Amino acid sequence: MYQVFYDGTFNGLLTLYDYFDKGLEIETVVNRAIEKNFQPYIFQFEVETDRDIADSVTKKILLIGGEEVLKKIYLASLADSDKNEIIILDYIKLLFTDIELVSNLSIETVIEIEKCIKRVFFERHKMLGFIRFSELYDGTMVSFISPKYNVLSLLGGHFKRRFPDIRWAIFDKKRGMVGYYFRYSFEVSYYESIDELEYSANENKVRDVWKVFFDSIAIKERLSYERQVSKVPLRVREDMLEFGG
Repeated sequence: MYQVFYDGTFNGLLTLYDYFDKGLEIETVVNRAIEKNFQPYIFQFEVETDRDIADSVTKKILLIGGEEVLKKIYLASLADSDKNEIIILDYIKLLFTDIELVSNLSIETVIEIEKCIKRVFFERHKMLGFIRFSELYDGTMVSFISPKYNVLSLLGGHFKRRFPDIRWAIFDKKRGMVGYYFRYSFEVSYYESIDELEYSANENKVRDVWKVFFDSIAIKERLSYERQVSKVPLRVREDMLEFGG
């Protein structure tokens, strides 16, 4: 049984499936994009992402299950913090065994895939309410997030509709990813580091006004730290202006 490493990309996961299908015995899977601290095993295997293999698996999924099933697999893969790679591999194997199996909600693997998708969309909905943009000197609007799940690609459509004529970028600090919108196109890529940002002259004024507004609407007699934490988790506060982000 091997501890298997992959790069955390969807193509990497599909490449991993090819090894799994050919008999690679997997005990645990390590997503290098988000798992920085892990206990190494004696038996390790590194999966090198192969676009040709990934494309081959994708075509087979489309041929047997169609776009809907491929979309489900992709969405489930975004729940990366749940370490659900083996569940997804089992789901693909079910599909290739008999397409009817992936619609059978009495099968635990199918149930878990549906749960993963629900958690991903819940996180997306939550992040839409927590994102705060700041203006750079050139007019580009930027925001920083550290979502529990890899929802960056699912945020683009919302902000394309909200800000169709503005350049903006959302950085996922947890995964080293950035979604950038420019000229009506939204692209997601990886980054290694960020240069020191130069904000516009108006940005600090806006931040000060926003913090004053946030403090002024609070009713001190009704403050409840426990309720506040339940609505705005601590993990998102460092990126929110009203909490000093």
